[in-house]
This record gives sequence, C-alpha cells and structure tokens, in this order.
Amino acid sequence: MGMKDTDFKKQLKELLEEGNKLKSSFDLIEYPAVVKDDNEMAQINKFMTKSKVLISKHFGQESEYYKQVEASSSNPYRKECHLVLGVVTGLYENLESGYESLKESYTLSLKYDKIIEEMNLQDATYEEVIAEINGTYINYYFASMYIMVRKLLENLLYDCLKAFYGTQDIEKYYNPGKNRHQGYGVLNDSFNQMINDTQFKTIVGDVDQRFIDLLKEFQETGNRNAHSLFNLAHQDFIEERKDKINNFIKKLDWVLKKL
Repeated sequence: MGMKDTDFKKQLKELLEEGNKLKSSFDLIEYPAVVKDDNEMAQINKFMTKSKVLISKHFGQESEYYKQVEASSSNPYRKECHLVLGVVTGLYENLESGYESLKESYTLSLKYDKIIEEMNLQDATYEEVIAEINGTYINYYFASMYIMVRKLLENLLYDCLKAFYGTQDIEKYYNPGKNRHQGYGVLNDSFNQMINDTQFKTIVGDVDQRFIDLLKEFQETGNRNAHSLFNLAHQDFIEERKDKINNFIKKLDWVLKKL
C-alpha cells in the first residue's frame, strides 16, 4: 500500500468513526428520513460534505463512489446519511481486506456481457428479475446485483418449499406469527431437509452437493456484508460462480415443475 493510500485509509477511518457516532445519536423512530432538529441536520450535512470531498479527491467525480454519495447528499436526512455511511464503510472494509490500491481495484472490467443467461422459467416474473440483474451488472452496480441474485435464489427456494410442503409444514418457508416469508437462513435449512426427504428423492431425485455449497456461500457472504451497502468483492463473488448460479436456477425451476 502506497503512502497516498495509507493517508486515505487514515482519513477514511476518521470519517467512518464520525459517521458511526452520528448514526448512534439518531433516536430510534419509525421513519429514519426524519431529522430531530437543525443541529442534527447541520451534522448530517457536514458528514456528507466531508465524504464527497474525500471521495472526489481520491477517485474523482466520475466514479460510482462519488455518484452514490452525491445522489444521497441532495437529501440530507437520516436515511440518506445511512446510505453514505454504507459507501464509506464499504470503502474502508475493502482497504482492510487487503486491496493494495483502491484506485487500481476500481479500474473495473466485466468478464461477461451478462450474469444470468436467458431462461424460459415457469414463472415469467423471474424473467424480469433476471433482466434487471443483468442490468445492474453491466452498469457496475455490483452490490445491487449481489442482493438481487441472492433474492432470486431465495424466492425460488421459497417456491420449491411451498410446492413440496404445502400447508402442512408452513413454518418451513413462512412465519405465520410475523406474517412474512422465512429468512434466507431458515429457507436454506429447510431446503437441505427437503432434498433429503425420502418422498422428495422419489419425486425429484438427488440434488448436487455443489448447489448446497453455493447456498451456504451466499449465506455466509451475505451475513458478513449485511451492514455494508457498497463492497467491491461482490463482482468477483458473482462472476466466479456464474455457471453454478445459472445451473442452480435451472435446477430449481426444474424441481418446481416436477413438484
């Protein structure tokens, strides 16, 4: 790491500490976009301005980092402050993860023209989701891409579990008490139980272990980066698993048709 990056990391750490301190001062209210008073508004404005100046100086105003911060800075409220803090957090984590030069790491190139291949899925809604995933990829919105790929897998898992268990074991995929779908972790565990069920094996057959490993990787990576809104590692994570992801989507759609 060069001297410039060392200085940047120090400044970034100070900015991160300032942002976290500001965030901790927010009262827990239902609508995070609301601010408490003029003093809080001034603090948010100050944090956003410092973030823009630091990022502009290091990356320039054409970088996606700066554009993310600039877009949020036009509305200096708590919600937008959280978004800017997410960018700052992601930048600092990338430095901590061992990037020798963030400027070099942001000289991005795409390995593919799309991440998810065209598929004739049973549910046409997912075709729209896939088109949006590919859109986030080619426009370098890697955090959004990662979240959408994970959500796509999560919803396909949900559909498979619902088709297999029906209303008898609804807790496998749905939380009646909270009136919402189960989270990724529960869906993942339920899916592992389902594919080992004798009845499932009779109807569908075996599910390749590499798909189980893929679900686990998404769970671990998602938990590790849940608080970071901007993380460069998302591009590599998805690109390295492109074939697995495409094959698994096809497999889950096939399972749905069998069930």
